[in-house]
Amino acid sequence: MKTNIQRYGAIECCEFIKGWFKDTLPALNAPVLLAFLDVDLEASLDKCVRYIWPNLVDKGYIFIDEAVGTDYCALFYSEKYWNKYFSRTPPGLIGAGTGLPLGEYYIGPWSEKELHPTQHHNAGAYTRKDMSGVWTYYPQEDQ
Repeated sequence: MKTNIQRYGAIECCEFIKGWFKDTLPALNAPVLLAFLDVDLEASLDKCVRYIWPNLVDKGYIFIDEAVGTDYCALFYSEKYWNKYFSRTPPGLIGAGTGLPLGEYYIGPWSEKELHPTQHHNAGAYTRKDMSGVWTYYPQEDQ
């Protein structure tokens, strides 16, 4: 990871902290502009979001790499979760279910059974602290 950041980014702007989420994240008290969460487990995603979100700057980003797992992505649309832990509506997730077009060939929809040679699902989706992903339109039914 550090090699890629040195090659394509500004390593001097990054801080790497070794350790378990449960041990390192409760001490997080610095502003976070961007967090990339490659955690794979729902419990780890929960722990990361709960400790990172309060430190995320206005218009700060959280990226995840498990974008094609719609159940996994559902955390970012759960009204119960966001109300319970942050007293707000869920932020939503751009790229949920498909991933972001990150320069690879993508001809959807993705299928493990019928994978075309140039087809590859893109991992990566994001949310931003000022986004909202809540459904508020409930028209009255015709009587």
